[in-house]
Amino acid sequence: MLSATGTPTSVDRVPVGQPVTIYAEWEQGGDATDPGTVAVTVASDRQASNILTAAPTTGGPGPVRAVSLTAAQTVNLDWLTLTWIAADGSVLTTYAEVVGGFLFPLARARKISPLQDTTVYTNDQLLEMRTLAEDAIEDICGVAFVPRYRHEEVSIESYGLLHGSRRNIQNVIQLSTFMTSSSGGSQVPLPNLNGLQIVAGYEVYMPTLWNWFSRPIMMAYEHGYRFPPPRVANAALLLARRWCIESPWDERTTGFRTRDGGEMSILTASHMDAFDLPEVVAVADAYGFPLVV
Repeated sequence: MLSATGTPTSVDRVPVGQPVTIYAEWEQGGDATDPGTVAVTVASDRQASNILTAAPTTGGPGPVRAVSLTAAQTVNLDWLTLTWIAADGSVLTTYAEVVGGFLFPLARARKISPLQDTTVYTNDQLLEMRTLAEDAIEDICGVAFVPRYRHEEVSIESYGLLHGSRRNIQNVIQLSTFMTSSSGGSQVPLPNLNGLQIVAGYEVYMPTLWNWFSRPIMMAYEHGYRFPPPRVANAALLLARRWCIESPWDERTTGFRTRDGGEMSILTASHMDAFDLPEVVAVADAYGFPLVV
Protein backbone atom coordinates (compact mmCIF):
# COMPACT_ATOMS: atom_id res chain seq x y z
CA MET A 1 0.00 0.00 0.00
CA LEU A 2 1.11 3.56 -0.65
CA SER A 3 1.00 6.48 1.72
CA ALA A 4 -0.96 9.58 0.80
CA THR A 5 1.29 11.79 2.86
CA GLY A 6 4.73 10.99 1.53
CA THR A 7 6.87 9.28 -1.07
CA PRO A 8 5.89 5.64 -1.69
CA THR A 9 8.32 3.13 -0.17
CA SER A 10 8.39 1.19 -3.43
CA VAL A 11 7.01 1.32 -6.94
CA ASP A 12 4.25 -1.10 -7.86
CA ARG A 13 5.38 -3.52 -10.55
CA VAL A 14 2.77 -5.03 -12.83
CA PRO A 15 3.25 -7.76 -15.46
CA VAL A 16 3.14 -6.71 -19.10
CA GLY A 17 0.03 -7.61 -21.07
CA GLN A 18 -2.10 -8.58 -18.07
CA PRO A 19 -5.06 -6.90 -16.37
CA VAL A 20 -4.08 -5.47 -12.99
CA THR A 21 -5.52 -3.53 -10.08
CA ILE A 22 -3.41 -0.82 -8.46
CA TYR A 23 -4.12 0.39 -4.93
CA ALA A 24 -3.45 3.55 -2.97
CA GLU A 25 -4.03 4.17 0.72
CA TRP A 26 -4.59 7.53 2.40
CA GLU A 27 -3.21 8.48 5.77
CA GLN A 28 -3.01 11.69 7.73
CA GLY A 29 -0.67 12.23 10.64
CA GLY A 30 0.23 8.55 10.54
CA ASP A 31 -3.39 7.41 10.78
CA ALA A 32 -5.47 5.86 8.00
CA THR A 33 -8.11 8.25 6.70
CA ASP A 34 -11.03 8.05 4.28
CA PRO A 35 -10.42 10.36 1.27
CA GLY A 36 -14.02 10.23 0.08
CA THR A 37 -14.64 10.20 -3.66
CA VAL A 38 -11.40 9.80 -5.62
CA ALA A 39 -10.65 10.16 -9.33
CA VAL A 40 -7.39 9.00 -10.89
CA THR A 41 -5.46 9.91 -14.02
CA VAL A 42 -2.93 7.38 -15.34
CA ALA A 43 -0.18 8.77 -17.57
CA SER A 44 2.01 6.58 -19.77
CA ASP A 45 5.62 7.73 -20.13
CA ARG A 46 6.08 5.59 -23.24
CA GLN A 47 3.06 7.05 -25.01
CA ALA A 48 3.50 10.55 -23.54
CA SER A 49 -0.25 10.60 -22.98
CA ASN A 50 -2.92 9.53 -20.53
CA ILE A 51 -4.38 6.04 -20.69
CA LEU A 52 -7.02 7.07 -18.13
CA THR A 53 -8.21 10.58 -17.34
CA ALA A 54 -10.14 11.47 -14.17
CA ALA A 55 -11.42 7.91 -13.96
CA PRO A 56 -13.53 6.86 -10.96
CA THR A 57 -11.93 4.55 -8.42
CA THR A 58 -13.33 1.69 -6.40
CA GLY A 59 -13.10 1.02 -2.67
CA GLY A 60 -14.33 2.67 0.47
CA PRO A 61 -15.52 3.52 2.93
CA GLY A 62 -12.05 3.43 4.36
CA PRO A 63 -8.58 4.57 3.31
CA VAL A 64 -7.98 2.29 0.30
CA ARG A 65 -8.89 3.13 -3.29
CA ALA A 66 -8.20 1.11 -6.43
CA VAL A 67 -8.12 1.43 -10.19
CA SER A 68 -8.10 -1.42 -12.70
CA LEU A 69 -6.18 -1.49 -15.96
CA THR A 70 -6.94 -3.80 -18.86
CA ALA A 71 -4.44 -6.02 -20.67
CA ALA A 72 -4.58 -3.58 -23.58
CA GLN A 73 -3.46 -0.75 -21.27
CA THR A 74 -0.43 -2.74 -20.05
CA VAL A 75 0.54 -4.21 -23.42
CA ASN A 76 3.97 -2.52 -23.46
CA LEU A 77 6.82 -2.13 -21.00
CA ASP A 78 6.17 1.27 -19.49
CA TRP A 79 6.38 3.66 -16.56
CA LEU A 80 3.00 4.86 -15.30
CA THR A 81 2.31 7.91 -13.15
CA LEU A 82 -0.97 7.79 -11.22
CA THR A 83 -2.43 11.06 -9.96
CA TRP A 84 -5.20 10.48 -7.42
CA ILE A 85 -7.42 13.47 -6.58
CA ALA A 86 -9.58 13.19 -3.47
CA ALA A 87 -12.87 14.91 -2.73
CA ASP A 88 -11.18 17.64 -0.68
CA GLY A 89 -8.79 18.44 -3.57
CA SER A 90 -5.76 16.74 -2.04
CA VAL A 91 -3.51 15.03 -4.56
CA LEU A 92 -1.56 11.79 -4.21
CA THR A 93 0.98 10.74 -6.86
CA THR A 94 2.11 7.12 -7.10
CA TYR A 95 3.94 5.11 -9.72
CA ALA A 96 3.69 1.72 -11.38
CA GLU A 97 6.16 0.04 -13.69
CA VAL A 98 5.01 -2.42 -16.35
CA VAL A 99 7.70 -5.12 -16.42
CA GLY A 100 8.35 -8.22 -18.49
CA GLY A 101 8.57 -10.54 -15.51
CA PHE A 102 9.85 -11.08 -11.98
CA LEU A 103 12.94 -12.82 -10.65
CA PHE A 104 10.81 -15.28 -8.72
CA PRO A 105 7.09 -15.92 -8.13
CA LEU A 106 5.63 -15.60 -4.65
CA ALA A 107 4.59 -19.25 -4.79
CA ARG A 108 8.26 -20.22 -4.94
CA ALA A 109 9.07 -18.00 -1.96
CA ARG A 110 6.33 -19.71 0.03
CA LYS A 111 8.15 -23.05 -0.34
CA ILE A 112 11.17 -22.01 1.73
CA SER A 113 11.22 -21.72 5.51
CA PRO A 114 9.96 -19.68 7.29
CA LEU A 115 8.12 -17.83 4.51
CA GLN A 116 5.32 -20.41 4.55
CA ASP A 117 3.86 -18.41 7.45
CA THR A 118 1.43 -16.10 5.63
CA THR A 119 0.48 -14.34 8.87
CA VAL A 120 3.99 -13.21 9.77
CA TYR A 121 5.17 -12.78 6.17
CA THR A 122 2.32 -11.22 4.23
CA ASN A 123 2.08 -10.99 0.45
CA ASP A 124 2.56 -7.22 0.64
CA GLN A 125 5.81 -7.70 2.57
CA LEU A 126 7.11 -10.31 0.13
CA LEU A 127 6.23 -8.11 -2.85
CA GLU A 128 8.10 -5.18 -1.33
CA MET A 129 11.17 -7.28 -0.51
CA ARG A 130 11.14 -8.82 -3.99
CA THR A 131 11.19 -5.37 -5.58
CA LEU A 132 14.03 -4.25 -3.30
CA ALA A 133 16.02 -7.40 -4.08
CA GLU A 134 15.50 -6.97 -7.82
CA ASP A 135 16.60 -3.33 -7.64
CA ALA A 136 19.64 -4.12 -5.49
CA ILE A 137 20.93 -6.86 -7.79
CA GLU A 138 20.26 -4.77 -10.90
CA ASP A 139 22.08 -1.76 -9.44
CA ILE A 140 25.19 -3.72 -8.49
CA CYS A 141 25.27 -5.63 -11.81
CA GLY A 142 24.30 -2.73 -14.09
CA VAL A 143 21.74 -4.86 -15.90
CA ALA A 144 18.11 -5.90 -15.43
CA PHE A 145 17.40 -9.61 -15.40
CA VAL A 146 13.88 -9.24 -16.78
CA PRO A 147 12.65 -6.93 -19.57
CA ARG A 148 12.28 -3.34 -18.29
CA TYR A 149 11.54 0.14 -19.65
CA ARG A 150 13.78 3.14 -19.01
CA HIS A 151 13.67 6.81 -19.99
CA GLU A 152 16.76 8.74 -19.02
CA GLU A 153 19.42 11.26 -19.99
CA VAL A 154 22.27 9.55 -21.82
CA SER A 155 25.87 10.69 -22.26
CA ILE A 156 27.78 11.40 -25.47
CA GLU A 157 30.66 8.95 -25.92
CA SER A 158 31.93 10.09 -29.33
CA TYR A 159 30.64 10.90 -32.80
CA GLY A 160 27.10 9.53 -33.01
CA LEU A 161 27.64 7.25 -29.99
CA LEU A 162 25.44 7.46 -26.88
CA HIS A 163 25.87 5.61 -23.61
CA GLY A 164 22.96 4.47 -21.40
CA SER A 165 23.10 3.42 -17.77
CA ARG A 166 21.79 -0.11 -18.35
CA ARG A 167 23.21 -2.99 -20.36
CA ASN A 168 21.37 -5.42 -22.64
CA ILE A 169 19.51 -2.70 -24.54
CA GLN A 170 16.95 -4.55 -26.65
CA ASN A 171 15.02 -1.76 -28.35
CA VAL A 172 15.27 2.03 -28.61
CA ILE A 173 11.85 3.63 -28.64
CA GLN A 174 12.71 7.31 -28.84
CA LEU A 175 15.62 9.75 -28.85
CA SER A 176 15.05 13.40 -28.11
CA THR A 177 17.47 16.30 -27.99
CA PHE A 178 17.44 19.90 -26.88
CA MET A 179 16.61 22.30 -29.72
CA THR A 180 16.61 26.08 -29.62
CA SER A 181 14.22 28.38 -31.39
CA SER A 182 13.11 31.99 -31.25
CA SER A 183 10.48 31.00 -28.68
CA GLY A 184 12.97 29.24 -26.40
CA GLY A 185 14.37 25.75 -25.99
CA SER A 186 12.43 22.51 -25.91
CA GLN A 187 13.00 18.77 -25.96
CA VAL A 188 12.29 17.48 -29.45
CA PRO A 189 12.06 13.79 -30.45
CA LEU A 190 13.99 12.79 -33.55
CA PRO A 191 11.53 12.27 -36.43
CA ASN A 192 12.96 8.81 -37.13
CA LEU A 193 15.65 6.42 -35.92
CA ASN A 194 17.02 5.48 -39.34
CA GLY A 195 20.53 4.06 -39.11
CA LEU A 196 20.35 3.38 -35.38
CA GLN A 197 22.50 0.50 -34.12
CA ILE A 198 22.88 -1.01 -30.66
CA VAL A 199 26.58 -1.52 -29.93
CA ALA A 200 27.83 -4.09 -27.39
CA GLY A 201 24.43 -4.11 -25.71
CA TYR A 202 24.82 -0.84 -23.83
CA GLU A 203 25.72 1.86 -26.38
CA VAL A 204 23.62 3.29 -29.17
CA TYR A 205 25.04 4.55 -32.45
CA MET A 206 23.03 7.10 -34.37
CA PRO A 207 24.55 8.75 -37.47
CA THR A 208 24.05 12.20 -35.99
CA LEU A 209 26.63 14.72 -34.80
CA TRP A 210 25.81 15.21 -31.15
CA ASN A 211 27.42 18.15 -29.43
CA TRP A 212 27.26 20.13 -26.21
CA PHE A 213 24.28 22.14 -27.49
CA SER A 214 22.32 18.92 -28.05
CA ARG A 215 22.26 18.16 -24.34
CA PRO A 216 20.33 16.90 -22.53
CA ILE A 217 19.79 13.92 -24.83
CA MET A 218 16.98 11.70 -23.58
CA MET A 219 16.50 8.08 -24.60
CA ALA A 220 13.52 5.80 -24.02
CA TYR A 221 14.42 2.16 -24.40
CA GLU A 222 13.74 -1.44 -23.44
CA HIS A 223 16.52 -3.35 -21.74
CA GLY A 224 17.35 -6.42 -19.71
CA TYR A 225 17.54 -10.19 -20.04
CA ARG A 226 14.62 -11.82 -21.80
CA PHE A 227 14.27 -14.16 -18.83
CA PRO A 228 16.27 -14.37 -15.59
CA PRO A 229 19.20 -16.79 -15.27
CA PRO A 230 18.26 -19.45 -12.66
CA ARG A 231 21.17 -18.59 -10.37
CA VAL A 232 20.23 -14.90 -10.36
CA ALA A 233 16.60 -15.78 -9.59
CA ASN A 234 17.73 -17.94 -6.67
CA ALA A 235 20.01 -15.19 -5.35
CA ALA A 236 17.13 -12.68 -5.46
CA LEU A 237 14.94 -15.09 -3.50
CA LEU A 238 17.65 -15.60 -0.87
CA LEU A 239 18.14 -11.84 -0.57
CA ALA A 240 14.41 -11.14 -0.24
CA ARG A 241 14.17 -13.84 2.43
CA ARG A 242 17.16 -12.37 4.26
CA TRP A 243 15.52 -8.95 4.36
CA CYS A 244 12.21 -10.37 5.59
CA ILE A 245 13.80 -12.12 8.56
CA GLU A 246 15.40 -10.24 11.42
CA SER A 247 19.10 -11.10 11.61
CA PRO A 248 20.40 -12.72 14.82
CA TRP A 249 23.36 -10.32 14.62
CA ASP A 250 23.45 -6.64 15.40
CA GLU A 251 23.89 -4.77 12.10
CA ARG A 252 27.18 -3.36 13.40
CA THR A 253 28.69 -6.78 14.17
CA THR A 254 31.57 -7.84 11.92
CA GLY A 255 32.95 -10.68 14.05
CA PHE A 256 33.13 -12.17 17.53
CA ARG A 257 35.59 -13.90 19.89
CA THR A 258 34.82 -17.23 21.52
CA ARG A 259 35.45 -18.07 25.16
CA ASP A 260 38.57 -20.06 24.27
CA GLY A 261 40.07 -17.08 22.46
CA GLY A 262 39.16 -18.02 18.90
CA GLU A 263 37.92 -15.38 16.49
CA MET A 264 35.30 -15.62 13.75
CA SER A 265 34.45 -13.03 11.09
CA ILE A 266 30.90 -12.40 9.91
CA LEU A 267 30.14 -11.46 6.31
CA THR A 268 28.43 -8.06 6.39
CA ALA A 269 27.40 -5.63 3.70
CA SER A 270 30.06 -2.96 3.28
CA HIS A 271 31.87 -0.84 0.71
CA MET A 272 33.72 -4.05 -0.26
CA ASP A 273 30.72 -6.40 -0.44
CA ALA A 274 27.30 -5.03 -1.29
CA PHE A 275 25.50 -7.98 0.31
CA ASP A 276 25.90 -10.19 3.36
CA LEU A 277 24.98 -13.48 1.67
CA PRO A 278 27.82 -15.39 -0.03
CA GLU A 279 25.66 -16.65 -2.92
CA VAL A 280 24.36 -13.15 -3.69
CA VAL A 281 27.93 -11.79 -3.59
CA ALA A 282 29.01 -14.57 -5.98
CA VAL A 283 26.18 -13.76 -8.41
CA ALA A 284 27.05 -10.06 -8.29
CA ASP A 285 30.66 -10.91 -9.11
CA ALA A 286 29.66 -13.27 -11.93
CA TYR A 287 27.15 -11.00 -13.66
CA GLY A 288 28.25 -7.59 -12.49
CA PHE A 289 29.29 -4.49 -14.31
CA PRO A 290 28.95 -2.30 -11.24
CA LEU A 291 26.99 0.92 -11.13
CA VAL A 292 27.44 1.15 -7.37
CA VAL A 293 30.94 0.53 -5.91
